[in-house]
Amino acid sequence: AVAAARLARQARDRQFDGYIEPEVLAELLAAGRTGLVVVDVRDSDFRAARTGRRKIRGAWHAPACELRNDAAPLVQALRGADTVVFHCMFSQQRGPACAQAYAQHRRKIAPPLPAQRVLVLRDGFAGFQERFGTAEELFEGVGPRNSSSCLKQGRQFRPGPAPPPQPS
Repeated sequence: AVAAARLARQARDRQFDGYIEPEVLAELLAAGRTGLVVVDVRDSDFRAARTGRRKIRGAWHAPACELRNDAAPLVQALRGADTVVFHCMFSQQRGPACAQAYAQHRRKIAPPLPAQRVLVLRDGFAGFQERFGTAEELFEGVGPRNSSSCLKQGRQFRPGPAPPPQPS
């Protein structure tokens, strides 16, 4: 009942664009979709042994504890992305809260930034790993000492070249 009430409140008040299914994200990642950024907001559980010390390949690490205080650096860093997908371990609290803070901050900027979809990965990292854990091409390791976030590293999003067209 508590979870249902929280989800109803989030749906009513949310400013992000909704949820993306793990299967859809996996397809986009496998296709090398440009303009897509995955943001992993796990905090201490980012390097947890139970997740195999892994993250979604290419995902940015921006801990929720940083984003709750100030989403502005991430908004600036991801200006050129057209889709940003947030997730935490289960995408029940931190992922949606960070997507909300990010979307709210984007809306306050004048002149308005280019359009961008802000989504949350349904079922979070745990659900993604459960479905695709054997697809090594979708994951990469994080070392036990790799604790600095992408923002502390000064990382900026730069769209890469478009993937080659698929033969029909």
